[in-house]
Amino acid sequence: MNAGEAAGAVGPVVVLCDAALASAFRLAGVDARAVVPAPGHPGGDHGPAPLPAGVTDAFEQACAQAALVVLAPAVASVLDGARLAAAQWRLQPLVVVLPEIAAPQPDAAFARRMRAALGIEA
Repeated sequence: MNAGEAAGAVGPVVVLCDAALASAFRLAGVDARAVVPAPGHPGGDHGPAPLPAGVTDAFEQACAQAALVVLAPAVASVLDGARLAAAQWRLQPLVVVLPEIAAPQPDAAFARRMRAALGIEA
């Protein structure tokens, strides 16, 4: 039995994101399509930033091909809000937006608590 035939399998999954995130999803065997530049790269490595029409076309194509469409926040922000909301209300395909990836905030008191818990004097 392959992954698509597994019990509870969703079906084809398409991720629309930037090139770096697409590479990570592809390593996991997911159909990931880079449709926006990577953060910090105005045009990415592939020329100028995509026009909303290009992202919209990629979104419509993904919706026609997949049972689950996953959008990076940068992709969702380029799409027309009404179009995205309508797609999320439909039952097929399921359309979800990944949460924003944020750098973890250091806990300033963590080292102090660990030393106290371990009985180590600073």
